[in-house]
Amino acid sequence: VGDEIMFASCLPDLITVAGRVTVACESRLTELFRRSFPATVVLPRENPEGAPQVATVATDFEISIGSLPSQFRPTADSFPQAGAYLKADPDKCKRWRVLCDSRGSRLHVGIAWRGGTLRNRQRLRSLETSDLERLATAPGCDFFSLQTGDQSQSLERIRALTGIEPYDVMRDAGQDLDELAAAISALDLVITVDNTIAHLSGALGRPVWVMLPYSAEWRYGQSGSTVPWYPSMRLFRQTEPRDWSSVVAEILQCLRRGV
Repeated sequence: VGDEIMFASCLPDLITVAGRVTVACESRLTELFRRSFPATVVLPRENPEGAPQVATVATDFEISIGSLPSQFRPTADSFPQAGAYLKADPDKCKRWRVLCDSRGSRLHVGIAWRGGTLRNRQRLRSLETSDLERLATAPGCDFFSLQTGDQSQSLERIRALTGIEPYDVMRDAGQDLDELAAAISALDLVITVDNTIAHLSGALGRPVWVMLPYSAEWRYGQSGSTVPWYPSMRLFRQTEPRDWSSVVAEILQCLRRGV
């Protein structure tokens, strides 16, 4: 899903040159993509029976979304400077802002600490429990959990150890990425590891700090704190393999200084 979100940044370029475009995407992205790219026809990649949906649409050419950058992002200068290309539902955003405001005037910060799967570098991309607990103690912050799955035990442990009660956004959003996009749009900042939350936040143009392992994926480059895909994204890199403590320390320092 993160890949589809990232490569969707090329869709406006494709629409300009192709005119009529049909996008077949992950079903959870259809509502968000339809609102964000109204000039396209957006379909779930598979119909309820599991058959490819695009087979029912008359097309002259087909291309994988991951191949679009070869045409539209040949150099660093070809990336748009305006970062937001996905649009959250305004009514849903208002509801989440009301909830955020009801919790006080502190900085509203979304947090996600696990990325990947057992087959996809999960151990390298996920925080240790102790580092998550340290991050949750950041002063002046009201945390909102954006981590998928049942995180009740982790959140209860944070509450027991620190007295802090992060709001569990995923309890309300579940698998609804459109609802999740609205929640992220209502937050002041998102702090996350390399996962779908990072891509969704960047595509919405929201301030997002991404904690990267020592050996980061190709999309983030080998060095630096910025990435051309998302102008609103700031990178925090491990300086030693599997050392999250220094990354968390740097983030805590930035939060204390308000930078």
